[in-house]
Amino acid sequence: ESHSIMIENEEGDPTVLGVARDIRKRKEIEEELLQYRKKIERLLEESRLELGKSKAHYGVLFDSASDAIIIMSGEENVIFNDPLISDCNKKAVEMLGCGAGKLIGTSFMAFLPEFQPDGLPSTEKLFRNITHALSGAPQSFECQYIRSDGGTFDAEVSLNGTEISGIFHIQTIIRDVSERKKTEKTLLEAKEKAESLNLELEKAIDKANYLASEAEQANRAKSEFLANMSHEIRTPMNGVLGMAELLKDTSLSEEQVFYVETIASSGNVLLNLINDILDFSKIEAGKLDIEILDFDLRKSLEEMNDIMAIHAQGKGLEYTCDIDDDVHSLLRGDPGRIRQVLTNLIGNAIKFTEKGEVALSVTVETDNDDDETTLRFSVKDTGIGIPEEKKGVLFDPFTQADASTTRKYGGTGLGLTISRHLVKMMGGTIGVETPSDQGTLFFFTATFKKQPLNVKPALSFSEDIHHKRILVVEDNKTHCMILKKQLEGWGCAYDEASDGKSAIGKIVLADKRNTPYDVVLIDFRMPEMTGEELAARIRGLKNIRPVNMVLMAPVGKRGDASRFEKTGFAAYLTKPLRKRLLFDCIAAIISDEHPAEKEVAKPIITRHNIRESRKRNLNILLAEDSPTNRELALIMLKKMGYRLDTVPNGAAAVAAVKTTPYDLVLMDVQMPEMDGIEATRHIRQLEKDEPKSVAGKHRHIPIIALTANAMRGDREKCLDAGMDDYISKPFKSTDLAAAIDKAVAMTEQMDDPLQTNAYEPEIAPDTKIFDWQNLIERLGQEEKLAKRLVTIFIDEAPKLIRNLKDSIDLEDASSILKSAHALKGASANAGAMALCEIARILEKIVNDGNLSDGQKYAGVIEREFMVFKNAVASHDLFVS
Repeated sequence: ESHSIMIENEEGDPTVLGVARDIRKRKEIEEELLQYRKKIERLLEESRLELGKSKAHYGVLFDSASDAIIIMSGEENVIFNDPLISDCNKKAVEMLGCGAGKLIGTSFMAFLPEFQPDGLPSTEKLFRNITHALSGAPQSFECQYIRSDGGTFDAEVSLNGTEISGIFHIQTIIRDVSERKKTEKTLLEAKEKAESLNLELEKAIDKANYLASEAEQANRAKSEFLANMSHEIRTPMNGVLGMAELLKDTSLSEEQVFYVETIASSGNVLLNLINDILDFSKIEAGKLDIEILDFDLRKSLEEMNDIMAIHAQGKGLEYTCDIDDDVHSLLRGDPGRIRQVLTNLIGNAIKFTEKGEVALSVTVETDNDDDETTLRFSVKDTGIGIPEEKKGVLFDPFTQADASTTRKYGGTGLGLTISRHLVKMMGGTIGVETPSDQGTLFFFTATFKKQPLNVKPALSFSEDIHHKRILVVEDNKTHCMILKKQLEGWGCAYDEASDGKSAIGKIVLADKRNTPYDVVLIDFRMPEMTGEELAARIRGLKNIRPVNMVLMAPVGKRGDASRFEKTGFAAYLTKPLRKRLLFDCIAAIISDEHPAEKEVAKPIITRHNIRESRKRNLNILLAEDSPTNRELALIMLKKMGYRLDTVPNGAAAVAAVKTTPYDLVLMDVQMPEMDGIEATRHIRQLEKDEPKSVAGKHRHIPIIALTANAMRGDREKCLDAGMDDYISKPFKSTDLAAAIDKAVAMTEQMDDPLQTNAYEPEIAPDTKIFDWQNLIERLGQEEKLAKRLVTIFIDEAPKLIRNLKDSIDLEDASSILKSAHALKGASANAGAMALCEIARILEKIVNDGNLSDGQKYAGVIEREFMVFKNAVASHDLFVS
């Protein structure tokens, strides 16, 4: 770059000065600046394009948002007084109900009510949140808005604020929550309603619980009332019936006999009514129980048949029982309930039959060879029959075939209803048919589990209970005296306690001394502490060895075996205790103490499983040369639950008896090598050669003859040889079962450890040894007179008993009857009811012609008189 400058020199003459400058560097900078400028312009253009895209994208997002978005802008004085809407999206237009043109520039306050639902002014609520939002704290709150049509809606609001060059911008996001609010309100109302209903339900439950408690107390009171009524009615009724029985044995006119028989009949009817009402009340309360026990059906029915036969014979009727050979005898079920149903049906049959017969039959309905059987029980009579129109309602409560006011036969009409209920509980059905000939046939089915054959018995028995320590917890002195005599007679060490507290003290002390009791016999009813409560206390004792407890409970308690087992009892027996069952119970408990026996859990010991286990422990030998007959007997006995060894002749039978202690021998009479007669003589000689027992007696194995000979004198030959019974071939399983039962019963009576007397009579469980209460009631509460009568009887009885024993020794039936009758009357007058009952049984037995059976009673009567004397001595009124 060059320049020319005109200047003057010193002389004043003009001079041209030329100046040149190098500008190449500047040119380069200018070029660079030009390039930068172009680049900036290009970037600005790109930015404008991107900004346009972003604005378009923002617009799309802004307008497509699901929530209303409103922008409010303005200076400070505007934004805090009357904020104006500067922008909004489509959702805001839709939500507020007016076009965008009308919204933009409009005051935001126009869409707010004067007051919010919480009572706060809208201006205060809005500006408070704007203030916080502009301070950098985004706000969220709920607010109510007004649409352009005047309608309101609830919304959730979010506020974000910022300031740019003195202009304030507020972004408001509004979400309509009206529907949600309605739902919440509905849910809240539903919740409140549910809570209200819950409260009402709780009140209803409380009321129901209260009513249930009241009902339970009422039921308990009803049950207690019925139980007390039963007891209170039974006690005087026993007196009525007993006195009626005694009155019948006095000299009476025909008219008086009629009156006495009417009294006795009415009393028995009343007792039956009581039983029916008690059972029916249990059905109503759902408390009628079914037990599951192992039992022998044939044995259970035989015990019932003895009673039913007496009733039938009393009306001159024939009574029969036929159990089919295919019927499995060893079952699992409730034998008591089966007997109850049958007793009702057979009792009705006898009641409604004037002549002819009553027949019970048992057959197989269906049978599962391995597990289960359903039996059909039928009771057929030749009585008055049942009208066809009455069959449909016969099993309804309080219904009878004869419902007239002049009906001949009494009863509640509950028996068949109770029977139907019991049969249903046993998985069966009950019905009635009218035979083509005459009378009525009632039938029912019941399903039972079979007891497995040839399995190890549930219980094992020790035959030696000598020196075992037994504690008896019993408040009744007479019962203690009887148990003491029995237990000491078996060689046991006897101890007693009269209440639970002293029993616990004795048990703890015995354990500390290392002489614990082997068995504790506990009475069910005792003062202050019941038997169950005592058992629970004993189980709770710490640091002592386990105690074997046996509960002695009253007769008639049903369904309690499992409860007593849970309480901790090892055994459960009913009073009065039978001698054999008590011995077996103790023997089973002692056997259970052996370690080898602890591998399998033992069930609670009851009279049922004692009998079944004894049966399965029975060792039977069959001597029979015919393979067919051996197989037949084997099948029959296995069905009855017995185990059996067999030998082919008499010589083998003698050899077997030498090595094995058999309980019974079934001996064929005619066999090769050695017949049954000779084999029996050899066995009897072997018994004589053996040492005597502690009681001074030889062992005696019952031998039953099996023979096809039925000629006159054959039986006598067998008995003379030493056999105990005789069965003619071909025989049925029932014949064999009856003979075995008879032989086993004979063995038990001869068993010295169990029988201090040769015979134990069966008397009613509720027969009192000394009935003082009944005695003074009969004498009009004259205690002095009652005491004098008892004293006179105690002085007179030995002479009466001596006369009776002399008559028995002379086998003079007439004298026995006279002496027994005299003793019966004197005993009844003195309140010696058990002794009176034994004398009555003896009188009946001899009257029936069974003189040999009557001889068993001599020792029993003497013992019973001693028990009576002790009972009198222990009575408070007779203690000096």
